[in-house]
Amino acid sequence: MKKNLVIFLVVCLLRVVATAGEENRLFEKANDAYQAGRFEEAIELYEQVAAPGFRSPELEYNLGNAYYRAGKTGKAILHYERALLLSPGDEDVLYNLRLARQKVQSREHLPDFFLIKWWKTMRMAFSSAAYALIGLLLWWAGFAGLSLWLTGKDPTKRQRSLVAGGLAILISLLPLALSWSRARFENNTRTGIVVSGQASLKSAPDEAGSELLQLYEGEKVQLLSQLGQYYLLRLSNGEKGWATIEEIEKI
Repeated sequence: MKKNLVIFLVVCLLRVVATAGEENRLFEKANDAYQAGRFEEAIELYEQVAAPGFRSPELEYNLGNAYYRAGKTGKAILHYERALLLSPGDEDVLYNLRLARQKVQSREHLPDFFLIKWWKTMRMAFSSAAYALIGLLLWWAGFAGLSLWLTGKDPTKRQRSLVAGGLAILISLLPLALSWSRARFENNTRTGIVVSGQASLKSAPDEAGSELLQLYEGEKVQLLSQLGQYYLLRLSNGEKGWATIEEIEKI
């Protein structure tokens, strides 16, 4: 029985190694095609790497670049957004995303109160895990300061330890709250990108629905629900309507 288990584990390990080797080979081949200016070929190869469900910031970034150079701006924005989810704050991704957005039409959106805008910006600066780590480190530093206050003998040092420890614990609440907010945003908020240049917002999830307005390629939308082959969307200006799932891709 143990021998069979060992053989099974070895076979599984060999399959994982072989799969990783094939992904690396395709990735390098795609990079070569991109460097040679064969962008459609590069896209096809990158998509083959991503097909089994593999995700990485580098893959999404390279896919975004290939789609951008191929003139498919909506797809480029989609993959830059995915890269940002995996690598928040990456300067190269942010720069290319700004370039891509300059090539598409933008829609007026409902302005956020400045504190809400600041919170949303801070929430996306780091991952939920990174914020949690920062918060826990500050909390432990504060706990250490309070411990020194309780056990110390020098009145001056005890007072400083109390102030420093209390401040560290108070400050730790901010990254912990941002960690919770980022995790909640990722789990509960589904967003997508319009990848079709001929997409429209409809009043109903069927062919008979009247066209409310034209959707812009590369536009970011919130996905509220799905009914058959249609998504219920909310646009940045607050308007709601339906669009087919072929026209929208989830980030």
